[in-house]
Amino acid sequence: QYGSDDWKAKLAKSKFTKWPYATPHAKGNIALQCHSPKEKVWYRNVRIKEL
Repeated sequence: QYGSDDWKAKLAKSKFTKWPYATPHAKGNIALQCHSPKEKVWYRNVRIKEL
């Protein structure tokens, strides 16, 4: 679970410790991407709701 004690412990051991967006309730942009230059990606009806 994002922001749980278990998640925080795993984050503390990772390379993302100082990453500003690794904190719960961080605000920012959402990016959709494809990691393969050989593939095409299409998105349709993307809806984002605040939880």
